[in-house]
Amino acid sequence: FGSSHLGSRAPSQLVPPAPPQQPPRPASPPLAAGGGLEAPMSPAKLLPAALAAALLCVLAFLLLGPGRGGLDTGSAAYRAVNDSDLWAPCGEGSGGDGPQVRALAVARRMWAAGHRAFDVPVLQLATDLQLRWTSEAERIFSEHYQRMQFPPQGCAEAAGVSGFVAAQVNIHWGMGSALRDVSNQLLFGLLSRQTVVWDNSTFIDPGGFGACAEGRFWVESCYFQPFSGCQEAYERGLMGQPAQSLPNTGGLSLEVAMNSSWFLQQSQGLWDELLAKRAVSYHFCGAAVLQGEAVESFLRRAGPSFEHAQRLSMLRSLLLRVAFRPNEALQERTGELVAAARLPSLHERGPMLALHVRRTDKRKDFRGRSVAASLSKVGTGQSVSSFRSLVGWLEREAGAAASFFLMSDDPRTFREEVYEALKGFFADGSIPRAQSSFVSAGSVSRLDGEALDAGHETWQHKRELYRDVLAEALAAGRYASHVVGCGSAGITQLIAQLIGGRVGVDPNLVGLWEDDPVTERFVRLHLPGAGAQ
Repeated sequence: FGSSHLGSRAPSQLVPPAPPQQPPRPASPPLAAGGGLEAPMSPAKLLPAALAAALLCVLAFLLLGPGRGGLDTGSAAYRAVNDSDLWAPCGEGSGGDGPQVRALAVARRMWAAGHRAFDVPVLQLATDLQLRWTSEAERIFSEHYQRMQFPPQGCAEAAGVSGFVAAQVNIHWGMGSALRDVSNQLLFGLLSRQTVVWDNSTFIDPGGFGACAEGRFWVESCYFQPFSGCQEAYERGLMGQPAQSLPNTGGLSLEVAMNSSWFLQQSQGLWDELLAKRAVSYHFCGAAVLQGEAVESFLRRAGPSFEHAQRLSMLRSLLLRVAFRPNEALQERTGELVAAARLPSLHERGPMLALHVRRTDKRKDFRGRSVAASLSKVGTGQSVSSFRSLVGWLEREAGAAASFFLMSDDPRTFREEVYEALKGFFADGSIPRAQSSFVSAGSVSRLDGEALDAGHETWQHKRELYRDVLAEALAAGRYASHVVGCGSAGITQLIAQLIGGRVGVDPNLVGLWEDDPVTERFVRLHLPGAGAQ
């Protein structure tokens, strides 16, 4: 959603200029137990501590075992490690402006890698090993993206040398799913070194997007600046026939999320460049302690699926900042929602937590497959109930929240009794709530209860709905320090990726998911009183 702050981008050009090189983000001093800043450790003290932390981290995986299905949460080894100091609150500030963001130490499923709801991920991030990156990583990634999507040698020549990809994006599913499809397609093109454009079947739109799409690719034309400098050349027939076609929600672009061997091999050149330039690093409890062979040994033990999910989470976060640049209309709508919710003033008070209450028809996303128990009921009650222990754990790990931004496309979420229940989950019982005008004056304000329960696939006004959803996600990504939501929901994933991209940390470490039984079991075991809810 753009590296710059909200509303600061100039109008789009045919070939967007590469962002200026920025120095790497300076390392922040470690956080004290109470959330304040400690004096940095001397090198003499840091090295033994770093080595000990590295050994502890590797020992954790030796005890836990990688396993394709993640950790065996019933094993003695799992309980022993979880009861050790490995899980003590630890983390490092993000640097930059605003409240610091601390990584959350908790076992979890890696939803922020961008899995579809019916591709339930089996991978678990169960240690405090943190993947972090600097602004140099964003610059390097942007250079690779610009070369593919805005080829300096010209579109026809690039197509003749490397071929190109013609993609489609369905308008039937929700906005989060549509963005995931575009992300998969752009990453497939980037990693296979081919320009991506969108074919004519994507332009035909019966769903009300014609007013903004004007016969062009609806995701791009309605909400974002151009994803490619070659779309016009393709439409004019100057690039010939595509080497690959990527259909709606599938085809070869699924290799990005589903094929660890393909993804790791195709992304290795970019990854080696990031490592060589120290643009990415692995941290344990806030200190960069694993390097070289130690990192390779850890990742070998974790297994390719873990490395795939962690690396993909980072690349999705970078792609949002580099490729998904809001157009003028989306920037304007985001500004309206930010002002209505008073986000800047609340942000100045301290850390803001984004609470995303899933839409009521979430279970439909599973296409008849097994649905998580937390998603089996219609309505917001189950989500709100699930948030109690997650908010408690987040405040234990990251410190007390100063405000929360409540987000949902269901107006029933904003009833006063729901708000009172949510306030009771926080250490500060009078914590202020931020709420935009989306549900009171936006696209869903016209819907009755029956329509809400039927789900967004049956709704009208999708163009406005998707715009409002994107605007809220962009606002949350700019101002929130963490998100608690539904991991299988594309919008919750999007918010986590936006926050992760802003602060340069694996987005799985800044979010907690209501539909994650791994986190639920862990929190109930370790948070006093959680098991008695």
